[in-house]
Amino acid sequence: MRSFPLILIVLLSGCTEPIQDIEVQLLGGMPTVAEVTWTTADEVASQVRFGVGDTLDLATPLDDPATEHTALLLGLPPATSVSFQVVAGSDESEVLAVETGALNDTFPVFTLEGDELGQFMLTPLYAPEGADGPVILDGAGRTVWQYSDPRGLYVTRVRVARDGSGLIYNSSDLNGHDDETQELVWVSWAGEEIRSEQVFLMGHDFVEKADGTVVTVAFEEREDIVGTKLVEIAPDGTQTDTWSSWDCFDPAVHTHEEMAMGWTFANAMDYDEQADVYTLSFRNFGSIVAVDGASGACDWVLGDVAGTLDITGATFVHQHQFDRTGSTMLVFDNDGQPGRSRVIEYDFDPAAGTASEVWSHSFDTWNAVLDDVHRLDNGDTLAVWGMHGQADRITPGGEVTTHLATDEPGTVIGFTTLLDDLYAR
Repeated sequence: MRSFPLILIVLLSGCTEPIQDIEVQLLGGMPTVAEVTWTTADEVASQVRFGVGDTLDLATPLDDPATEHTALLLGLPPATSVSFQVVAGSDESEVLAVETGALNDTFPVFTLEGDELGQFMLTPLYAPEGADGPVILDGAGRTVWQYSDPRGLYVTRVRVARDGSGLIYNSSDLNGHDDETQELVWVSWAGEEIRSEQVFLMGHDFVEKADGTVVTVAFEEREDIVGTKLVEIAPDGTQTDTWSSWDCFDPAVHTHEEMAMGWTFANAMDYDEQADVYTLSFRNFGSIVAVDGASGACDWVLGDVAGTLDITGATFVHQHQFDRTGSTMLVFDNDGQPGRSRVIEYDFDPAAGTASEVWSHSFDTWNAVLDDVHRLDNGDTLAVWGMHGQADRITPGGEVTTHLATDEPGTVIGFTTLLDDLYAR
């Protein structure tokens, strides 16, 4: 990635003001991230309000009481004027401004048609020409952050690090378990690699817990049968296998027609931290599985192989991502109908052992891998066509109100994460 010079602007200084010595600079390796520093006369918690143009609709987290303060302004479009204001207790600075720099053009750009998404989208890109790696788009489809991964594999998931230092992504083998040198990578908001951890036969998805422990799916081979395991990577790098598909299933009993490709082939995961439950998509089972993090028991299975829930309506095959929201389960079904992929919504009640189809939306083409689906707050559905490099926002009535696509044919989108802001939680 091209380096950009530091731009230092001293904007406000005073000896008697409660908020003093405000300075802003663009980060050298990421000219769409601005660092604001300031001092306060007293130890007080403070933050920065900011936004594009004259708006101040975003805010950094409130910091701890102190006299010296630093905050990063994240999610800024390139080559744009950004307004910001420091707030400390009941005191406010004047509204100031900074101009962001331009990002390099090694990544494809996106075009958004229709309604803005209103959220940030974190996604990996695989470009036939140019860089591969994680990028962040704002609600208007503009790239606000990007990083070129040098490893030559595939990035399938990117998440904001829980400690606020930057992002975590995986560099793995898209086709299964062929490459052993796969890594989790931590990269700063400035676009500098912080650390990496090799994970043997790492899979396509991972989650991070509140304490900084990362849990990833990985392939596990026993006597020529390839299953799934969960691997915990502690903040100090210690790795522990915590669960195996053999804990719940038997390859002699739970079989299917694609055993040679892999028994389970877990390709997506989610984690409910409050309930301590992992949800895994087993592509080759055609099933979604809930795993209790404490006991390792499989609480329920939705799908074809080993299913414990009665499904009313359409079923799915070779699914990837899913989204459970309350009693709703969305599944991106790749192969449940010949030659066409679709999203299926179920009224989902694992306690009653039922899942009833209540809505679906079919597409005119087939998506092989890396699809994704999200239920938005207003009831719309965001369907991400990974292999086609595009995403559609769909109303309950089936109307596509937003279409997001790259400007370079052949670009592939990885799994996506939607966030209202980019600050750690």
